[in-house]
Amino acid sequence: MRRTILFSSYMSASAGRRHLAGVFRYIAEKGRDWEVIPVKLMGAMTRNQVAQLLGSGIGGVISAAILKEDLLADLTKKNTPIVEIEGRHLPARARTFLDEEAVGRLAAEYLLSFGNFMDLGYVPYGEGTRWSYLRMKGFSLALAKRGRRALVKGPKADLAIWLKRLRKPAAVFCACDMTADDVLRAAARVKIRVPQDLSVLGVDDDELYCDNTKPALSSVRPGHEDSGYAAAELLDQIFRGKKPKDRFIPPKGVTSRDSVATCLPATTLVERAMHIINEHAADGWGVDEVAKALHVSRRLLSLRYAQLKGRSVHAALTDQRLREVERLLKSTKTSITEIGKRAGFGNANHLKRLFKSRYGKTMREWRNRGDA
Repeated sequence: MRRTILFSSYMSASAGRRHLAGVFRYIAEKGRDWEVIPVKLMGAMTRNQVAQLLGSGIGGVISAAILKEDLLADLTKKNTPIVEIEGRHLPARARTFLDEEAVGRLAAEYLLSFGNFMDLGYVPYGEGTRWSYLRMKGFSLALAKRGRRALVKGPKADLAIWLKRLRKPAAVFCACDMTADDVLRAAARVKIRVPQDLSVLGVDDDELYCDNTKPALSSVRPGHEDSGYAAAELLDQIFRGKKPKDRFIPPKGVTSRDSVATCLPATTLVERAMHIINEHAADGWGVDEVAKALHVSRRLLSLRYAQLKGRSVHAALTDQRLREVERLLKSTKTSITEIGKRAGFGNANHLKRLFKSRYGKTMREWRNRGDA
């Protein structure tokens, strides 16, 4: 059954375009016969245009923006199902929400992975903005768990002066990319070097800002496309007579650019990871155990290790285990099977294949021919 879907979002921003991309992805994956009609916002539509839209038989609405009052009133009269993206402004049957506190937690985790900054700050967006407050809350609580305090810029504080007062090297998490752009410009005015003295992290991963700031801006990806996808799924459930539940969308990760740098000479995440790998590879530890010991996510550990070392954590663990195999072959007469266990290889056959591939000889040949 063909359905006409009204889609409303702020298309001038990357979030709106990603919302729409998520809707289209759902339609394509599920094979739905939906025609999506973008609706103009902010009072741009005439009453006749509203009437024409309604006359075309709108089946449902997905909206991330406040609709024009006459359009909203007519949609409500017709009992048209509405799914709202990231808001509580419409009479919606279901909603998707970004997990804003998780965005803040991820930002804290990301910045802490670069070292022990002397000060860590947060620059909010405006006053009384709920999503900005929640990002600050998640950021502050995550830092508090690590014994650190978030310094929050007050509404009356001059941005440049506030930045100058941070102890360097410092890092600042900004509520969004536009706010981060303001921070970069203020830092340049007072000759604060980014990222040498001040690391800056935004949110939204808006390429318009991130790729054209100086330096290019690192930014949290908050999952806008997933919000659009989930909204389409919720609307589809309504069409099928189900009662959908609101969805909370976690952040997708961080896009690393040039505005955040490792804080030297403080101990970095990668340096600590290397120490743990050396200590525990032979205990059979995997990437998950290393990440848990460092109190970071597997995703973040893998990303940071690959960026700074050019290889994976898994490869580093394997190499350390093989070094232990070499040591035991050289210094002991322990059986090959027992050596595998002591070196942290749970599967003896896997070790045999790996050793032969790496050294061109079996372990027994390597030991007996004097290589050991």
